[in-house]
Amino acid sequence: MARKKGETLKPAPVQSAQHVLDRLNDFLVKNPSSSLLGELYQTLVSSDGVEQVAAIKKIEQELQQCKDVVLQELTVEVLSNVVITASHGQHVKKAAFRVLGASFAAAAVLPQLSAALKDSLFMSDSDLGKISHNIENLLYCLSEPLGVRSVERCFSDVLFYLKSVLNLGIDTIGTCCGDTQVVGDCYQLLAKVVKAVGLLVQFATGQRKNYSLKPCAETLIAWTEEIFPPLLHLLKSDSSILTCKLSTGTVLPLVLRVRNDGQLQKAFDPWPKDWFRESPLAEICFLSGLVSGLSEEELLQTDEDNRTVLLHILLKRALIVHERSRDSGFLLTCVKSVLQLVNRIVQLLKSHNEYHVAFTRKLLCERHTATEPLLRFVWSYWEHYVDAVSQHARLIFRGIVDMNILLASSEQEARAFLEESAVFLIDLPWHRKGKYDTIAYLAEVMGCSALLRLRPALVTSLLSAAEEPTMCSYVKDLVQKLASLHRKEACTAEFERAWLEPFSSATKNHSRELLVPLFQHVLPVLTAIHPGTTQYVFGKLSEDRSDFVPATLKCLLLDKALIESGNLDRWRHVLLQGMSHRDVQVRLDTLQLLTEHPKSCEPVKPLCLRLLRSFLHLNVNMQGAPFRQQMISCIKKEFVTWLHGACMEQLFPGANFGRRFTALAILEVLVAVHTSKGESAQLSVQWSWEAVLTLMRCLKDPYEANKTSVLQVLLAVLPGMQGRPQDEGWIEELLLATVALTKSARPPDSVTAAYFLDLISTLNLTAKVSQKLCNSLIGLSPLLGTAKKLRKSPDEDEGVFWTTFLVLSELESQLKVAKKNLLEASSTGPLYGALISLRALLRKVNWKQLAKENVASWKAVLCQSMQVAFEVATVVGPVVSNASPEGQLDIAGDPGLLEQMQVALQKGLGRRFELAPEDGDGPAVDVVKSTAVVAQMLLLCGWRAHREVSLFFGEICETCPLEAGPANAGVCLSLKQVLSIGDFFMEQMSTVRHRGAFEQAYTAFQKLCHMLWRCKHPELAKLPSTWLGNIMAVIKEKGVCATRRSAGIPFMVQAILVSEPEVRALATFHRAIRELLVLATMDTEASVEPKVHAMNVLRALFREARLGDAVMPYAADGIQVAIIGFESKIWSVRNSATLLFSTLMTRIFGVNRSREETQRKNCLTGHVFFLRFPPLFRFLLQELSKSATYSRDLVLSSNAFPVLLLLARLFPSVVEGSFRLEDFVPHVARCARSPVWKVRALAARALVPLVAPSARRTLLLQLISTLPGTADQCVSHNAVHGTLLQVLQVIGYTRQSCMEPSFVALFSAKLEEKVWLASSANKCFVSRAAYLDVILSWLQCLSDPSQLGTLPYKLIAAVLLEDPSDQRHSGGLRKEPGQEFLITTRQDFLLELGLRWPDLFPGPDGYFGFVLRSLSSMSLEARWMTLQFVRRTSVAQLCSSCCLAAGNDIDRMAQQVLNRVIRTVCDGPGEHQQYMACFAEACSVLTACNGPHLEKLDWQGRSTFEDVLSYLLDWYENIKNEQTKRSLLELICSVAEQLVTLKNQDLWKHPIVLRWILQLLELSEPTEDLSRRLMASGAMSALAQVIVSAYQSGGTIVSFWWALVNFLQDDESGVRDGGVKAVAKLVTLLNEPGFPVNSLLEKTPLHLALCLFSCLCEPALAVPSLVSWMLASQMPALDAENDEQPFDKGELNTFAEEVFLTDICADLLSSATCELATTTVFASTDFFDVCFDEEEMGPIMLSIDDLYRYSIRNIHRDGSEAVGNWAALLLNRHIDPVLIRVYQNVRVAVALKNKVSKEEFDGSSEVVLSVLTAFKASGSQTMFISKVVEQLRCLLEK
Repeated sequence: MARKKGETLKPAPVQSAQHVLDRLNDFLVKNPSSSLLGELYQTLVSSDGVEQVAAIKKIEQELQQCKDVVLQELTVEVLSNVVITASHGQHVKKAAFRVLGASFAAAAVLPQLSAALKDSLFMSDSDLGKISHNIENLLYCLSEPLGVRSVERCFSDVLFYLKSVLNLGIDTIGTCCGDTQVVGDCYQLLAKVVKAVGLLVQFATGQRKNYSLKPCAETLIAWTEEIFPPLLHLLKSDSSILTCKLSTGTVLPLVLRVRNDGQLQKAFDPWPKDWFRESPLAEICFLSGLVSGLSEEELLQTDEDNRTVLLHILLKRALIVHERSRDSGFLLTCVKSVLQLVNRIVQLLKSHNEYHVAFTRKLLCERHTATEPLLRFVWSYWEHYVDAVSQHARLIFRGIVDMNILLASSEQEARAFLEESAVFLIDLPWHRKGKYDTIAYLAEVMGCSALLRLRPALVTSLLSAAEEPTMCSYVKDLVQKLASLHRKEACTAEFERAWLEPFSSATKNHSRELLVPLFQHVLPVLTAIHPGTTQYVFGKLSEDRSDFVPATLKCLLLDKALIESGNLDRWRHVLLQGMSHRDVQVRLDTLQLLTEHPKSCEPVKPLCLRLLRSFLHLNVNMQGAPFRQQMISCIKKEFVTWLHGACMEQLFPGANFGRRFTALAILEVLVAVHTSKGESAQLSVQWSWEAVLTLMRCLKDPYEANKTSVLQVLLAVLPGMQGRPQDEGWIEELLLATVALTKSARPPDSVTAAYFLDLISTLNLTAKVSQKLCNSLIGLSPLLGTAKKLRKSPDEDEGVFWTTFLVLSELESQLKVAKKNLLEASSTGPLYGALISLRALLRKVNWKQLAKENVASWKAVLCQSMQVAFEVATVVGPVVSNASPEGQLDIAGDPGLLEQMQVALQKGLGRRFELAPEDGDGPAVDVVKSTAVVAQMLLLCGWRAHREVSLFFGEICETCPLEAGPANAGVCLSLKQVLSIGDFFMEQMSTVRHRGAFEQAYTAFQKLCHMLWRCKHPELAKLPSTWLGNIMAVIKEKGVCATRRSAGIPFMVQAILVSEPEVRALATFHRAIRELLVLATMDTEASVEPKVHAMNVLRALFREARLGDAVMPYAADGIQVAIIGFESKIWSVRNSATLLFSTLMTRIFGVNRSREETQRKNCLTGHVFFLRFPPLFRFLLQELSKSATYSRDLVLSSNAFPVLLLLARLFPSVVEGSFRLEDFVPHVARCARSPVWKVRALAARALVPLVAPSARRTLLLQLISTLPGTADQCVSHNAVHGTLLQVLQVIGYTRQSCMEPSFVALFSAKLEEKVWLASSANKCFVSRAAYLDVILSWLQCLSDPSQLGTLPYKLIAAVLLEDPSDQRHSGGLRKEPGQEFLITTRQDFLLELGLRWPDLFPGPDGYFGFVLRSLSSMSLEARWMTLQFVRRTSVAQLCSSCCLAAGNDIDRMAQQVLNRVIRTVCDGPGEHQQYMACFAEACSVLTACNGPHLEKLDWQGRSTFEDVLSYLLDWYENIKNEQTKRSLLELICSVAEQLVTLKNQDLWKHPIVLRWILQLLELSEPTEDLSRRLMASGAMSALAQVIVSAYQSGGTIVSFWWALVNFLQDDESGVRDGGVKAVAKLVTLLNEPGFPVNSLLEKTPLHLALCLFSCLCEPALAVPSLVSWMLASQMPALDAENDEQPFDKGELNTFAEEVFLTDICADLLSSATCELATTTVFASTDFFDVCFDEEEMGPIMLSIDDLYRYSIRNIHRDGSEAVGNWAALLLNRHIDPVLIRVYQNVRVAVALKNKVSKEEFDGSSEVVLSVLTAFKASGSQTMFISKVVEQLRCLLEK
């Protein structure tokens, strides 16, 4: 009955009755020339639907002339047969029906039609495809009048057939439940059957207007009795697909109406709850069917209790049933059904039947009957996490609005409802996504102008909401809707006042987070609605002096007329600034403006081409990945040749990742365009052999994204090239070198080998070469030998086959070594390299479409590959299954192991780890380092090899078919092989402990499960379910080792459940998660391990994004399990519960991406939360009640933490329903008594969101009233502190709503009654501090401090005169708990209070004296808090406040304050943490007080800025604490800047300036802390004036330039920006013609800085620096790699590029050298990081000849190493540093040669010539090597 998996239904020829064909043949024999008979024959036997339609049209024409009655009868018979049995779609049937209806009488046609229909229904064939075809024919018959009448003639037969098919389908589903394909086909068939049933019932009951059947009533009723049970079963079935359920729900009411003799209401009133007890989805589907199937009279039918069907049954059930399940598919059906019901109500209100309209209005006129319940339903789902649910909920709101407009008795009543709704929605927070669509619809109904009248600030608040990235699209859509409506309603001036003025205001003085969305999203919308927007914005921008480039570019992009004209010349200055703007988005806007043009066929303007080239030059090495991707997507194709050459030039050795990625991605685009457009598009580029070799060299790039791009380009270019790719010797050498590379112990080399083999296998001669190499192999395994013999005829995959054969033999040889000694194998052949290459090659094989004669050979290769993979996993298994791989190296137990380790290190890394010799002895072995590195090598070999085995099996299962397929389908996996792979994964994931190993095994195992779930083989299809059962059994029986987070067990379960097909209704998933929840709730001593494993597995399932919708119904159970787990006495259970709870919080509330207030994001309303998870309301209430109850020892259970954390994420909703958050308030408030401080703080946070805003003032008064009034009362300090924390949180949330004068006075009086809490009468320091925090928070809410009444005076008396810090210094008493906290809080309170009310402080000096004393306080906490306050407030504002009170001079007061701060700095940071904190704050205060008056301050004997700077630098060199160092450096930068500003003349000669510059040079090193590098680079621009002054005086400071070059090459863009500012300032101050102001737009900052250096420095000073920069190397040699991490990729994503720097310096060095005298000498100390061999070079002074000789010697040394093996140039990544050194020395020698003596030049020519010859003879002439060769030739020229 079932069709094969994956097979589609194809149109089949007409299956006509044999007697019709026989009669037609008889007629043709008698009259062969009849055209009508010919067309009839064509129609009957043709397999082409188009031919059949054409033949039917000709038949229609022939019938007009045909008078033969017999022939006409034959035509009717043939066409009737075609109508019923045609399988080419409706066009054939439609044509036949048309001819039958137009040319013949119905009496002649109907017998033939009904006979043909009956014959087709009773064909004894159980094939699903044919049955489905019959049902489709029946459905089409029911769509044609003739067809309906033919059905009527055999009505009983049709009924019987439908009933039989319905029962057959249900039975088939039950028997073939494991075959997902058959089950899916059955449900599709049943959906059609149900549709046919519905149509038949509608025709039979006269519900179809065009025609009705007249069957026997008894027959129809009996049939409905028989068909009702299977229909109900289909509706209730859990496995039934939603489409089938909905169809059944629609048809079932029709059947019930017939079954109940027209009285449908009897079937659902009372509601049949038993039908849907276990299936809420069935109930809502049936409800949906009732809504659509009931007539208006039935909807409004009323019983004897005045209950109407519409209101008391349908609406009531619709608003209740959605609470039965939280499944997203169910909820979507619910909201669709409610929407359907609302639409029916609107239709009733618009009905032409006045009685129905009046009755409906009377029924629903009261808001509480329908409107309010429906609105509650909308508020519940309008922000659901499933978009379809939320969208339909908002559509329901539209229907409610329409309904209430129709229900309103007057226009005023309707307007009142609309305005009330609008005000309510607009006042909701703008992070509520549901309000946007609803406001938009209200604007459609009532107009935008009406909304703006209600809320004039609507536009301003709407634009501000765009600051949140997730809300940008909502803001944009609402702006578009409101602005377009308002533009139609208002004049231009009013529109600009309402929209453009708020937009302009929002763009000023706002953060970039708001500016970017406003210009990117909102401005285009406003421009499209009002074309004058850009001019208006331009005008506003011109009034503002801020950076106008971003906004200008955005406006230009919106000016389509300008873009179409291409006239950008007048905006050239804006484009030039945009290309190098600090904001990358501005750069992208510039590129978009240059490249986008609506007419793509027109050539690009010359200006755009020039600017594009400049843009690429300036931005090709950008580090940001999004910037690179967007830049590449904007590149046009008009300058392909230049672009191709420019990209190839970027691929030099040492190019940074950004440069390489951009160049390769553009090349990939070029190749793709050339491939898709072809040669005719004139987009082809010429690929030279040097360019190809350059790309091949890039295959060793350590970043796989770049490797992939290179491979794609080479696969398109290399096979068609002539030359080396057709040279057998070249291919053989490269192939052997690549296979040898698979033995490398470094992972990047292994990946490189795989990419090379992937490429080589595609070359034409590879098959011949690799076959020759395979023939020379000896000792092959039997299977490989068999494969070799079975290979018969050459095929297109010949190269892949023999290359695979070669790699597999290499893997076998490595495996032999590993079986003997895995340590040796880890260094000489670590297995994973060959496995990676094997996978890469087998991925190229199409297992399903192999040549028949080569299937056997490929099968042998596959079998051998799998066998070797199993053996590899066995060999490395002990490593990845061991908890400590290092523990396997027992040096003490095996004395010879140390020597084996040294041998392995020598073979794998080419080195040994030895200690420095002592007392003349030879070097000793570094045992520690050797053991650590060898352990890494062994572990690396183990887990990577295991990972590759897993990935290999996963890819084979994904691509290779099973044996159940058709014969000769290619290589197939056998049942035994699949079972072996499955057993392998089950065993490995149960035992492997290395995360990297089992994570990859999970990926592969998931592919296997995906294939098994969907395969047709019954035994294999049940495997995943069987495995899952075994896993659950093992967990229950504690058969799994208790490893960290259960190791691979969660991954196994996750792989099985994620891959389960949806057509099974995720039955296995639901069964498994229920079982896991049961295990997780077990609470016995023997259930600890199963419980931990169950919670870890649950955590993995809740984290899986692909199970998001499926796991949500179980989130409530998971929360309960996690919270209960917090109470466990066993740490492992609590740990797993914590991880599970954290995962569920993320799953429910989303990822918390910011620390903003909880009401903005990552929270839900209480109503929505508990509506989604109803069981949690009672559970959380019980747990919190239990946790908040006092026990004798006053210790709360630990589950209070998760409950309070969860409640803190909820906030009151506009609708609470049956879930009242206020119920939690008493229990949360009682948590204030907890002895745990964190619980009290968390309870305070959780309390506020639970209380409605209107009730918070009452809560404040209740809380403050519960505090004790005097110290005599018996108080709990914990309770007092907790209550004060809650008061503090409530005040923070209600700043605006508590400002009514009456409440302020009342609450201030309440606070005054509790003032004793701040005095010494309160012995608890913590609660005293909390009370002061409450007062301070309340004070900040008040606009006038006098509103506090007499409270401040009492507070001063209670707080100021009693210093809690005095206890510490009297008698040396130890600190009391909370004493430091009280000191800081008290100090902050007094400082803030005094700032607002300085007259409160007694004494002649008052508040200012208090501040001065605090700055010198012996209490470090008080001093630190005062320093923080001064920095936060600013000295000027502080003194201004004090001056108003005391009448003193502000400057003198500021000087006093700063002198006290300076004392703290001069005292030094000390060793104690608190001293360091005070020192750091004092430095920050002085930094903020930047100004010339700092020099006049008392610096403790240091009278000048020079002395101050020297003193601070002395401190900086001695401080070790990082935070203190950063603060001090910030102050030093400020002092140095002021020093330069005030004393610029001859400052460059001062030693302190030189010392400062040397300090900056030290800070420019990349090893320094990033924050310090940022500050140091920012300080460079202040020294620009010093450098220019030195130049004008004939001097220079070389150290400055070294630091500047370092900053400009830093990896962090912020650091580089500081260097760029210094360069820009130098250019501005110089004002030289050779360096115009726009120099930075033409040259990179580094290039310009070096040009400035060369210009400002004397040649004798410039040459040593230029030579040092040219010879600098950022890439260490192989023996210099990190000893601790020798297997890293060897390259970080660094920005500096040696070749780029060398090229810039080379021309400058050549120019500088020409200006030198021949006798010029240099000191070796002038060169930086250049090691000269002084014994050979002679004196310490170096001449030009010495430098030249040094370079030639390096060229000779490194050149020989670089070209020793041409294949190594392509494959060995460690050759690149050598090549760079060769290039650097060649460029130095070329720059110096004009000043070199003839003798020196002639003596070096032979060396240069030999190196040149070697490079030219190498087989790898890349573009960079060609560049080296060109420079060598220049070196030989005289």
